[in-house]
Amino acid sequence: PSLKYEIYTFIEGRAEVDLNCIPSYPINKAYGLRIAIAIDNEKPQIVSMEKKGDVMYNMMKLNTLLNLGRAGRHILKIWMVDPGLVIDKIIIDTGGVRESYLGPPETKYY
Repeated sequence: PSLKYEIYTFIEGRAEVDLNCIPSYPINKAYGLRIAIAIDNEKPQIVSMEKKGDVMYNMMKLNTLLNLGRAGRHILKIWMVDPGLVIDKIIIDTGGVRESYLGPPETKYY
C-alpha cells in the first residue's frame, strides 16, 4: 500500500520531513517499524523507528531529509514496509518550523 500527496514548495534544496505516528510496538525485535518515503521520482528511503518510550508520550516520530531539487509542484510518496504503522500528521519543514509537541497547525487547501 502507498500514499501520494501533491505538494507545492517555494524553495529548492533539502527539506526535513517529520511523520507523527500513533505509537505502536514493532512486530519484529530485529528492527523498528519502517516505512519508505520519496519525493517525485527519487529512490525511496527506508525510515525506521527504534526509540523506546513513545507509548508513554502518546506519539511516535519518524524523521528524514528529502531533496526537493527545485521549487514548485512535487509528489510526496509513502509506502508501507511494516504493518501497524499509522501516520497521524506529516510535517514538511522547508525552514522555520519551531519545535513543538504536535507540530504546526494544518495547512488548509481550498
